Amino acid sequence: MQLPASRQVTEWRNPVMEFLKKRYRNGLKRAIEYRWITMGVGLASLAVALFLTFSGVIGSEFLPHLDEGAIWARGEMANSVGETEGTRFAQQSRHILASFPEVTRSSRKPARPTMEPTREDSQHGILRRLEAQGPMATCLSSE
Repeated sequence: MQLPASRQVTEWRNPVMEFLKKRYRNGLKRAIEYRWITMGVGLASLAVALFLTFSGVIGSEFLPHLDEGAIWARGEMANSVGETEGTRFAQQSRHILASFPEVTRSSRKPARPTMEPTREDSQHGILRRLEAQGPMATCLSSE
């Protein structure tokens, strides 16, 4: 049964999709025609991707160097402690820490105080607070 002319349905074809379908069919035809080249390029791409993934060549520039097993001991003194006394205390602490056989490197990095001084913030007051924090701080306070 044929529909009357007033009720016939027409199909609209998108010109962009037609262009893309034609290009895809031609590309697929060439890939099948030259299948060994297609397989070679695919396998080479896979090999390069695996190399870059597992070799550590890329991506490591975004990660900091991990120094696992490092212990950072930090002692703080009051602002009222003089430079000579602070230097003596830092040298004594470094000497005590370096006496352990596991220690391979010791360095001094001067820093500004990060806490507000209180009236107990003498050298001995800070040492008492460090002693309360654990054995690493205790070894800093031994004389």
